[in-house]
Amino acid sequence: MSRLGMSFISYIMMLYQSGLIALGRMQNPLGTDVPMELEEARSIIDLLELLQDKTKGNLSDEELHTLDMVMETLRSGYVEELSRAASENKDKPGSEITEGDEFEVH
Repeated sequence: MSRLGMSFISYIMMLYQSGLIALGRMQNPLGTDVPMELEEARSIIDLLELLQDKTKGNLSDEELHTLDMVMETLRSGYVEELSRAASENKDKPGSEITEGDEFEVH
């Protein structure tokens, strides 16, 4: 594998780790507690989608597989946490999920 290929996978894995931390699925490497940040997780997923679009047809099989796995895992975790937050808050006034909270699962 070329140095450039490994750098791309390393970058994807760095984003993956950040996404898992934002979803509360992984402890912060510094050992400090970090509250779940669904907006941050959504931003990371959006960035990964942008990378997927911009690199289409230019990735090795390993890079493509890694990117697909990372996106699938983060998307499903995001949807799960968004659903959990909605069900926990459904009886609280002003806690409805708004149109901007929609998320398409591929």
